[in-house]
Amino acid sequence: MSGQCGSVAWTQIKGVRFGRPPSLTPHQRREAMERLAQGAAQAELACSYGVSQSTISADSAHIEA
Repeated sequence: MSGQCGSVAWTQIKGVRFGRPPSLTPHQRREAMERLAQGAAQAELACSYGVSQSTISADSAHIEA
């Protein structure tokens, strides 16, 4: 391996994460999904966590998949 491809592979082996950090912590995500299961609206949850409704929707889609 050489160049950038080698560097990327090496950092992935070491466990380095790439990209934007998650908007919600794992605890907030679990809590939001529990509240969603209890019937709370996505917009209500988004407002309470300070994120967009699409963030809540995407997280719920990952849980259901």
